Amino acid sequence: MISPKIENIFVDEKLKSKEICKKYIAKFPKAKLIPITNEEKEKILEKVNRSKNNIFITEAKGDIFKPCPGTDESHICCQYWVINQVWNCPLNCTYCILQYYLKSPMIITYINYEKMKAEITKKLDSEPKRFFRIGTGELGDSLVYDNLNRSAEEFIKYFVNKNNAIFELKTKSDNVDHLLEKNHNGKTVISWSLNPSEVIKNEEPMSAKLNERLTAVKKVQDVGYKLGFHFDPIIYYDNWKEGYSYLIKKLFKVAKPENITWISMGSLRYPPETKDKIIEKFPKTKIVYSEMFRGKDNKSRYFKPLRIEMYKYIYSLLRKYGNKDLFIYFCMEDKDVWQKVIGFSPKNNAHLDFLFAEYLYNKFPQMNIPEPIFDNYQKFITE
Repeated sequence: MISPKIENIFVDEKLKSKEICKKYIAKFPKAKLIPITNEEKEKILEKVNRSKNNIFITEAKGDIFKPCPGTDESHICCQYWVINQVWNCPLNCTYCILQYYLKSPMIITYINYEKMKAEITKKLDSEPKRFFRIGTGELGDSLVYDNLNRSAEEFIKYFVNKNNAIFELKTKSDNVDHLLEKNHNGKTVISWSLNPSEVIKNEEPMSAKLNERLTAVKKVQDVGYKLGFHFDPIIYYDNWKEGYSYLIKKLFKVAKPENITWISMGSLRYPPETKDKIIEKFPKTKIVYSEMFRGKDNKSRYFKPLRIEMYKYIYSLLRKYGNKDLFIYFCMEDKDVWQKVIGFSPKNNAHLDFLFAEYLYNKFPQMNIPEPIFDNYQKFITE
């Protein structure tokens, strides 16, 4: 992975002596540490240039723990929950929607962990018979700066004894060494977004190379972490079949199916208004020149026949080189796609939520999760 550079470290004045600030200064000795007051805090986002070479260490005031926004009711979503502890990502993948929809011009990291844990505890205690999948990778990569932030270990430790939840860290990095000696009790999933090397080179150039990601997969697998993989976004290009075939063969030479919690598939999609912004920022990218159409959720997508062709091919490879027991699901796809690719579709979002719980309950009995009851999952609150 190409190490992102930090030029300015903005920090709430009352937090300037925190260990996290010392770690950032040690990592980036040329960076300026700039304490700011409460009065300046609201204006700071307008003062700095729009650069991800700036980081803001602060405390969150509003809710941090929320249901994943997903998409509208025309598509199936999995009722995942997110901890929005980090905002923005320095990896600058060409297709990333964050760089167009987040208003922050810098990386923001919140460090009032006790507040976040209290929010999670309140939710878990309110629905003790529901099994929650919870992660931090919605608004930023979970691990790019985690050896400095040390937020992952805060949550890994928190979830150790939580029977009705599992914690996921999503990344395109290989920054895992600091997590290898942590006690996780099998309650943490470390997952990778995966694409062929050609796509990584052209569309994700600052992220870890494929071999680097797979080396990191082996490291965490060897110390007992559960694994997850996200083929999302799947990107069409001239040699996509050869690329995804090579990727999946290589993946299962490292990842053992018995350690895998889930695998997602989702195709390239973005709000149509971001197309010109992508071209402006990444003039060499070709992703915006594929034939696409506006879907029911108002996002530009590949035509459904192409999506189905790609999904069927990748799904068959996952079954061939993995095994038939893998839990494979679609992110933001409609029932018709589910039916045509795998011959089945969840009835609704709550049904898919139940299927996750049922699968994990049966595959990992040592987790001691509550026995899933279908009728109960239809009644759970997702807000």
